Amino acid sequence: MCGICGIYSKERVDEEVVIRMNNNLVHRGPDGEGYYYSNNVGFGHRRLRIIDLDTGDQPIYNEDQSISIVFNGEIYNYKELSDKLIALGHKLTTKSDTETIVHLYEEYGLECVRQLNGMFAFAIWDKKKQRLLVARDRLGVKPLVYSKTHKEFLFASELRSLLASKKIETVVDDEAIAEYLTLGYIAAPKTIYKNVMKLEPGHLLLVENGGQKLTLRRYWNVLENTIAFSQKELPQKLRSMTFDAVKRRMVSDVPLGALLSGGLDSTLVTGIMSKLSNEKVKTFSIGFPDQPVLDESTWAQKAAAYYDTDHRQVAVSASDIRKCIPEILDNLGEPFSGGGSILPTYLVSKIAKENVTVVLSGDGADELFAGYDKYLGTHYLRYYAALPNSLRNKLIEPLINLLPSSREKSHLDLARKIKRFISGTADGSSLRHFLLMRVCSHQSMTRLIPSTESVLQSSVQRIEQLFSEYDQVTSEDSINQMLYSDFSFSLPNDMLTKVDLASMYNSLEVRSPFLDYELAELAFSIPGRCKMRGGSRKIVLRKAFDDILPAFVLRRPKKGFDLPIGSWLKNDLRDIFWDVVTTRRGPVDLSAKELELLFTKHDNNEEDFGKQLWAIFVLKYWSINIHANG
Repeated sequence: MCGICGIYSKERVDEEVVIRMNNNLVHRGPDGEGYYYSNNVGFGHRRLRIIDLDTGDQPIYNEDQSISIVFNGEIYNYKELSDKLIALGHKLTTKSDTETIVHLYEEYGLECVRQLNGMFAFAIWDKKKQRLLVARDRLGVKPLVYSKTHKEFLFASELRSLLASKKIETVVDDEAIAEYLTLGYIAAPKTIYKNVMKLEPGHLLLVENGGQKLTLRRYWNVLENTIAFSQKELPQKLRSMTFDAVKRRMVSDVPLGALLSGGLDSTLVTGIMSKLSNEKVKTFSIGFPDQPVLDESTWAQKAAAYYDTDHRQVAVSASDIRKCIPEILDNLGEPFSGGGSILPTYLVSKIAKENVTVVLSGDGADELFAGYDKYLGTHYLRYYAALPNSLRNKLIEPLINLLPSSREKSHLDLARKIKRFISGTADGSSLRHFLLMRVCSHQSMTRLIPSTESVLQSSVQRIEQLFSEYDQVTSEDSINQMLYSDFSFSLPNDMLTKVDLASMYNSLEVRSPFLDYELAELAFSIPGRCKMRGGSRKIVLRKAFDDILPAFVLRRPKKGFDLPIGSWLKNDLRDIFWDVVTTRRGPVDLSAKELELLFTKHDNNEEDFGKQLWAIFVLKYWSINIHANG
């Protein structure tokens, strides 16, 4: 795992600029650095040594050094690819996965990306053709941002590295702020700045003519690569492909372990690792003992005992969170709330890094096999919709909206979920799904930042366009419609962004077997009715692994890796929240009246606005400490 950056210019590249960009990526690769310069091209690389510890330093070249690469990620099928390339006559001088990409490019050109099974973002410079290829993995596990000025093209693993070049005008995009407040993140290809873009998952970008000609191409769509199977063979096929995905991700020249929450997905990954390993698997988790509704530490301990893992678990308090807030937010290039869950992800990554360099996780299974509570809404909606409109609109919904709600106690959390269900009963399946995902309502947003009202409509149109992915799956399969929307949209922009940021701040590599692209292709070949039926979720996954998963996990309902941020904002983080959101500096100025109203309702348990208030806090923190200070 590494950090990469570079410039392709019409003029000679200033080496000091590349060094400055690379220095902002030290946390992604503390084990070494490398550079490549060739007149109008410059690459920087930071390395976290995982594979080929001795000869894998980058940049890496082909035989005559006419092709060079900087690479971030892991290629899990690199050994098979290396054998194939050697048989074709290529000479490999290292044992690294990076070198296979160079020779694949020699052999297949831009089509080289289709050969790769892994998580990656890379840049290849072709000296003879004077062109630059940048590419991102199919599912969007690894990030890449870029910008084109009138003189050059710049790219980097993170936005702050790009900005360190001091060649990019930081003009804030008001539409991006509106989108952030709506969703809690800014979806690719947008960033918070008008002239900086994110490369989307499954896309490559060909850059020519001194960085002035850009050709964007999508090279993969999960729906275009379905896998044929019979219902009888499905459990075994799913089982064998999942085992293969875990096995591929256990290849490492450094110590590795697993993140274990005690939920089905991470427990399954841990169980498969235990079967494949000759040693005890090292597992890591955190708990919130003062928040029993959200604390999963007991389940993680039970799963660790079941598989006899070498388990480490740490109790996290509000004071721990308070200490790590600057560590995380000071490094954000743009606002990203992650619903607050970036904080526990950061802390568990920190614990893991003290013992290992690589961990496996259960990320992605919910979006492939229907794990979230919101998917149950499709099942219950038919019964709710059958009630007379007058009963729903005049009696049920007004009464439900009067209920207090919070994540702090079970009965208040149930009321919160019922309110969220009611809010997602709008006409149109894609609109329902959007309403269940949003953080701030449009009304609240325009009251918070009145200046966003003029750009709100265009932001709404973009979000609606993004959610149109929903309609690529037949309307007869509403489960896979929702899954495809989340897989294409919230998974890469929210979940995977959170994991990448939180783990890389700790120089920890996270590998997710469920994000194997072949496993994803199989998952979207499975009808939704096989994944969820009635109130049961992940049916096919449970059936395929009922002999590996302990009974207490098979019976246990889904719990997200969540944070009691709402409770802490009322208490331990109350002062820091108000210090930040009431500071009148930076490009974002918030309405004091609307803030007081939101916080009062949250404080009195009238509504659970924890995630909304946290998103507002992060936006204002970024506005004051990151953007305003350059």
